[in-house]
Amino acid sequence: MVFRSARENDFEQSFELGRIAFAQYERHLDEEDWKKFNNGLNDKIRIYNTFKRAEVIVAEAREKVVGIVYIVPSGNKTEHFDNSWAYVRMLAVHPEYRNQGIAKQLMQLGIQCATSNGEKILALHTGSFMKEARGMYPKMGFDKIKNYMLFGRTYTIYLKQLLQKT
Repeated sequence: MVFRSARENDFEQSFELGRIAFAQYERHLDEEDWKKFNNGLNDKIRIYNTFKRAEVIVAEAREKVVGIVYIVPSGNKTEHFDNSWAYVRMLAVHPEYRNQGIAKQLMQLGIQCATSNGEKILALHTGSFMKEARGMYPKMGFDKIKNYMLFGRTYTIYLKQLLQKT
């Protein structure tokens, strides 16, 4: 397994990986909410724009992208993320490569990246139905700060204070 910064030509595989990895959540959402969620997964222009402005780290096995994390720098405020926060936009691992510690390694590299870039806070959100993620983030030092409703489910925002090099 190789972990590295994404290159431009990784976008297509990264885009497909996001669609494949998040398809498992269809069974957790009602038909209308799944349609909205899935529309976001298939919005290639929006995802490409995020890919271009984020630090994207990939996990590669046999020349295939099997894991990704997008770290969006501060200055990119959203409805749920403050302008002063860097945030995780997507963390995904191909179903065939799960339970090997890839997501954790990608997050550790994402945290290192954000810290190296001088970010003070790294934020993320996750849905109540994303059980593995909800278990991993607190173990990595992320604190729950707020719940809100999205796609008919509870989502939680987590923050991690990043240690700055002196």
